[in-house]
Amino acid sequence: MNKINVSEVLDCASELLQLPDDPNNISLLKRCLNIVISDIATNYYDCRDVKTFNVTNNQIEYSQFERRIFRVVKIYVNGVICDYSLFAGFIRVPNGVVAVEYTYIPEIDQALNTVYLPAINQEGVIYGVMAEYAIVSGMFNEAKVWNERFNSFLFSAKLNNKNIVLPTRQWR
Repeated sequence: MNKINVSEVLDCASELLQLPDDPNNISLLKRCLNIVISDIATNYYDCRDVKTFNVTNNQIEYSQFERRIFRVVKIYVNGVICDYSLFAGFIRVPNGVVAVEYTYIPEIDQALNTVYLPAINQEGVIYGVMAEYAIVSGMFNEAKVWNERFNSFLFSAKLNNKNIVLPTRQWR
């Protein structure tokens, strides 16, 4: 996970877009940052966690998780994958020691003004924020340029996370 400094992202994006120091622009850039964070976490790189519970009433309340769940991947009861049902406020599971593997959307730590994202660095996030801002503001030519840079960062980060193994050479 890469530590992203929120204020640096917003300042750099504002400077590169040549925006006046206006609270409305900063607010819009923050919304664009939230969109980029959600986009990265839901479409490109899973932020996964596992939480273990001792269940006695066949359900786990969503409020018992530290992070906001995006998708439940697997649930294990006593070490065995089991069936489960998702409801509006809880997950129905068998009783026992339950481990829930899930993906989540990272949230900005307001006290530290940071967010942790997988695989992509701060520069890539800045390009994503600038692309979103340009789209929202109707600057479509600029949006295309920044979106291409953002996508190239996503692509290179994907390549860096894969182990590419080439076949050994053979003499004939």
